[in-house]
Amino acid sequence: MQVASLLQPALALDGIQRFFRWWQGELRDMLPKRKPSLDSSSDGLRIILDESGTVIQHIYKGEGRTLETDRQIDSLDEDEWDEIRGLADKAKRIDLVLRSEDCLGIRLNMPKASRAHIGTAITLQCAQRLPLQPEHVEYGWSMALADNWLDIDLVAARREQLDRLEALFDGQDIAAPAFLARNSTDRIVEVRAARSREADESRRYWVGAWIFVAAAILLTPFMTGLIAKWQVEDDRAVIAELEKKAAPRLMREREARANEASRLALRPLAMQRTLGETLSPIAANLASTDWVISMEAGEGRRLALRVDAAEADKLVEAMGRLSQFDDIEEQGRDPVGENRQRVTLEGRLK
Repeated sequence: MQVASLLQPALALDGIQRFFRWWQGELRDMLPKRKPSLDSSSDGLRIILDESGTVIQHIYKGEGRTLETDRQIDSLDEDEWDEIRGLADKAKRIDLVLRSEDCLGIRLNMPKASRAHIGTAITLQCAQRLPLQPEHVEYGWSMALADNWLDIDLVAARREQLDRLEALFDGQDIAAPAFLARNSTDRIVEVRAARSREADESRRYWVGAWIFVAAAILLTPFMTGLIAKWQVEDDRAVIAELEKKAAPRLMREREARANEASRLALRPLAMQRTLGETLSPIAANLASTDWVISMEAGEGRRLALRVDAAEADKLVEAMGRLSQFDDIEEQGRDPVGENRQRVTLEGRLK
C-alpha cells in the first residue's frame, strides 16, 4: 500500500506530460505548412544551370517571369547580378538547379527493413558505390517501394562545387540558395538545403511564441486545478527520487533496443559484396580528360557505364582490356560538346 501511494502522483504526472505533447502536436498541425517547391502560389526564385547558359525563373504575387542568358553563372556581369539581387530580395525561397554534368546519379536497391534507418543505410552504400569519399560529396534522393524492396534514385554533387557556388552568392550579398539536382527519373531533389535566413528565424520565433500562448490560454483551467492538487512538497520529493533511481536503467534499456533495431535493419547491407575492388581499376584506366557520368548495376552482375571522353576509341580500347569483365561492349556514343563524346558501355562483372 505504501508503494502504491507513492507511485500514484508519479503516474498522474506522466499522464499530464503525455497530454501536453498531444496538444502541442494538435496546435502545430493547425498551422499552414510551408511549401518547399516553386509554384504559382508562392513567391520564389529558381536559377537553372545548363550547358547553354543560365535560366532564371521568378514568381512574385502569382505572376511568373523567365530570364535567360547564354553566360554561365560565374561569368555573369554586374548588371545581371543586380537583376538577380533585386528578384532575390522579394523571394521567399531561392533554388539553384545544378547542371547534370556536375552531378553523379546512381540507383540503389535496399531491403524494406532499411527504411527506418534510411539515412545511415544510404551513407554506407555511398561509401561503396561513389568514386569519391563520402565527406567530399553531398546528395539527395527519391524513394519508391516495390514489393519488399526500396528503389532509391540518388544524385550526388561535389561538396567543393557547392561551396564555390555558395561563396559566389555570398560575394554578391545574396542569400545562399537551396541546391537541387535531377536524378535518373528526371525528378528534382534537394542536395543541400538553403542556409537559414533572418525572415525564417523570425517566422519560427513567432510561430513558437503563438503556440506557447495558445497552449497556455487553453490549458489555464486544467493547470490551475492540477497544480493545486499535486503541488505538495513531500510528493514532489518522492517523484524526484523515483525518477533519479529509474533514469539510468531506462536509458540503458532504450539504448539496447535502439542498437538491436539498428543491427537487425543493417544486417542485410553489411552482407552485400562491396564494389570498391572492382571499380578502382575502372577509374585507374580512365584518361585524365575522361570522367564517369553514371553507372547502374543490373541483373546477372551486369554493369552499365556512361563516360564523357575526349578520345572515345581509346576509352573503348582501354575498357576492353579490363580483367574484371567477362565481356564489355560499346552500346553507343553521342556528342556532348566540342571534341567530346558520351560513350555507353555495358559488361558483366566476373
